[in-house]
Amino acid sequence: MANRAWSRCERANTPAAADLHLVEVRLPYEEDLAWMRLVLDAEENLKASRMRDAHLMRTFMFAHAAVRIFFSGQIGVSPDQLIFYRTPLGRPGLRDSRSNYDFNISYRKGLVAFGVSKKRIGVDVELLPAGVRHADIARRFFSPEECRYVFASDADEERRFLRVWTRKEALIKYLALGIDAIGQFEVLSDQISVPGHRTCRIETSFMPGHVLSYACEV
Repeated sequence: MANRAWSRCERANTPAAADLHLVEVRLPYEEDLAWMRLVLDAEENLKASRMRDAHLMRTFMFAHAAVRIFFSGQIGVSPDQLIFYRTPLGRPGLRDSRSNYDFNISYRKGLVAFGVSKKRIGVDVELLPAGVRHADIARRFFSPEECRYVFASDADEERRFLRVWTRKEALIKYLALGIDAIGQFEVLSDQISVPGHRTCRIETSFMPGHVLSYACEV
């Protein structure tokens, strides 16, 4: 993909088991969009065409094209020939036994987080400031202990809210659960044990304009 499609790509500080990249996406040129349309499958192109926000549409296209490029290089198959699937609750996967990587993506307008690991991984990225009524969301979905953490001080309330929210999102994506499960788990600890799953580690990074969390099997 042409380098014009992004302005910044960072590799997050993660353990050897995980490889996590954060990409700031520019509005691509039309020829970049045409190239991405050839790489994506019919379902991905249809979903992109239904997005009314042009920047969000292009971020979506870039995110899914990046996944295809990674696995194309790993397996040695043309990116447009790869077949992906989603579980009933929306967790993505690659239908090819030649890859031993798990992956997860998260994107917001102009920002893509892409994590790959030989162990299960979940990723979430959010913009900062969030532009949402975070106090109402926290009271609805966070545990009493998480709420005490978020509302401990007015100074960094939104940052603490986003730390908890992105960790919850990363965890439920790691567990392959739907958004309805977001209030079921407390995520203040760095290691989380969930019955029926191996222990996972959750890490959070704050960078200018966004917050990124990932959950990866220990």
